[in-house]
Amino acid sequence: MLFQENILLYLKRGLIMNYFEDESEEVKYEKEYHYLESKIKILSQSFLWNGSEVSERLQDWQSNFNGQVKDSKIELHNAMFLLSQFMFFNDKTIRNFLQSIYKDLIVKPIIDSIRRNNENTIDLTFIQENLNTKLSLIKFIPIGKISGSGAMISYLFRQATDISEEQVILASDLYNSSGNLNFPEIEHYILIDDLAGSGTQVCDFVTKHKILNLKIENKHIQISYLPIFSTSIAIEKIKKSTFHQIYVNPLFELDESYQVYSQKSRYFSNVKKHKYIGRLMSKYIFKKYAKNLNFIEENSLGYSNTQLMLAFSHNTPDNTLPLFWEDSKWNAIFKRYNKK
Repeated sequence: MLFQENILLYLKRGLIMNYFEDESEEVKYEKEYHYLESKIKILSQSFLWNGSEVSERLQDWQSNFNGQVKDSKIELHNAMFLLSQFMFFNDKTIRNFLQSIYKDLIVKPIIDSIRRNNENTIDLTFIQENLNTKLSLIKFIPIGKISGSGAMISYLFRQATDISEEQVILASDLYNSSGNLNFPEIEHYILIDDLAGSGTQVCDFVTKHKILNLKIENKHIQISYLPIFSTSIAIEKIKKSTFHQIYVNPLFELDESYQVYSQKSRYFSNVKKHKYIGRLMSKYIFKKYAKNLNFIEENSLGYSNTQLMLAFSHNTPDNTLPLFWEDSKWNAIFKRYNKK
């Protein structure tokens, strides 16, 4: 739990510093910019950003901000300010997250139920036998294309847990050619994912693969969606779109403060009036460049205006600000592979 608490602390702090002192603007700029570069260098060499390859791509990414929107110094300062707070999660961290999902959100509730239904028994042999039985009646379904993020999440999930390869299935394998369930004995289907940003992909996935029909086949079947991260907006959308037939419980919920340019943004919470850095200034720069790269209004700050700043070692979600991952006529600093 200490590892998870440290990560939560990292998320909540947002690694934001208050730079502002009574100095000339030029001196302040040089000090702040040097601090940002040093911070990014430290992060890129640390455990947190291990595998991000930021140091190899940084110079090319910086060259994107060449004064097309504002003075290049202002553009670059705002870009580096955001990058210094970017959340990157490598394979080891993701495995720890998935292990927490398995232990805390799946195994522990089953053990609690077994004990509760058996006079709070402390018979470890009895508990383990019943736990094994319950776990054998669960199938895990990765969200996304199996040749993309879905495959990587499945792989990391199996590495992080003791489940068998047979327990992870594709949604396309739920029904046979006659339309009947392939696994009639299964009591619980769990959808696993890295991130629910807008909730659209999950809802489309559920519809495409007729996930809710499982409830029609057997009203006692449980369906859960347990992503590593989900925005508050996505949680509500998924619940509403699935008529509350799917239990949604992310390991981490990203509230409005994780939207980079929301009025409650944690990233600008300590920023006072400043010549180079500002929430509205940064928003204008990032939005204008994204539109120059042919992003439509709705997606110029991340798909469906989600405005996130996070990436995984296996992919960068399109909910993240595009200027971090776009690679067409732009030098990306984090790689994105299309999940569609």
